[in-house]
Amino acid sequence: MNGNMIKRLLLAVVILLTLMGIGLAGDLKTRLTTLEWPPYISQNIDGQGYVAEVVKGAFKEAGYSDASFVFLEWTETVRLAQVGKADGYFPEYYSATLEKDFEFSDAMPGGALVLAKLKEVSLAYTGKVEELKPFKLGVVAGYINTEEIDSADYLTKVEAESDSVNLKNLFSKKVDVIVIDQLVADMLLSEGLFSKFAGKVEILAPVLEVKPLYVAFSKSSPNMPGVKDDFNKGLASLAASGKMDAILKKHGLEGKVGVE
Repeated sequence: MNGNMIKRLLLAVVILLTLMGIGLAGDLKTRLTTLEWPPYISQNIDGQGYVAEVVKGAFKEAGYSDASFVFLEWTETVRLAQVGKADGYFPEYYSATLEKDFEFSDAMPGGALVLAKLKEVSLAYTGKVEELKPFKLGVVAGYINTEEIDSADYLTKVEAESDSVNLKNLFSKKVDVIVIDQLVADMLLSEGLFSKFAGKVEILAPVLEVKPLYVAFSKSSPNMPGVKDDFNKGLASLAASGKMDAILKKHGLEGKVGVE
């Protein structure tokens, strides 16, 4: 086989791979949707936050030249991924109810999901969800909470469009208690107008759950299942190399997040 024939064959392979939507080495790219959810991810914090750095780092380990994020409101974040306009979305909690449309990545460390109330509100809580029955419970629309809370039709749930609005509803007494990630609560209560309420909020014990975080990859994406498999391999490499721990340390999250 002469040189010209080899060149023609290689060109044909490149064209075929392009038509099949398969990138060459160093040219792999992915697009994911996400939300403003500091301290985990935000356009306004260093490196866009811990989870953003982990996701980008995992794809880089897997040989991707770019992992781009589109920041949206939560319901739109999920919807665009669901219809395949992005390869997936993150960060998400695991729920079997989502498996019709999504496949979950391997787990990334996440924080504690908790109940928060104003100190002036009398609420005797020992860890039983039914103890919340007499109260208005604030949740964020579209969020996965715990299986028990999400399936509890006997609870009076008041939906908010974001964690910030959920907190505002708590302060204005539209709700009595809210579900929120503890690190998100700590971040929101340390900044801006919310800071004046920090001393008035009580985090109830015990925590609801420690919630690992996932990328939910869309079954409608033409890049599935390869993009999920690539991410999982990259995530394992990131953890094994110590880069995951370095990212956690950079963001001050060592010992504050976990996978169980």
